[in-house]
Amino acid sequence: MSDMFFDNIFTDMAQHERIQGSAMQLQRADDQLKEQVRLQLGRAGGVRDQLAQAKQDTENAREELQRIRAETFETYGQSTYQGQNADAPPPLGVTR
Repeated sequence: MSDMFFDNIFTDMAQHERIQGSAMQLQRADDQLKEQVRLQLGRAGGVRDQLAQAKQDTENAREELQRIRAETFETYGQSTYQGQNADAPPPLGVTR
């Protein structure tokens, strides 16, 4: 009877130690996962900021391009009507 009693105690203790070891591994994995989530959220925030800046830069470039196009058309239109650009074809609807 005493052999059975001690075998069960030692077996139970070994099993309990394995359970505690597994619990500690799970806790470490949980901590590492939380750290990775924190890092990735930080990266996502940084990328979101870069995206917003790129969007603003693109909008500014579009506005600048539109301004340059408008100036070009105004300049071309004025020089055509003033006879400074005789080699260029007249705008649609204008005859020489």
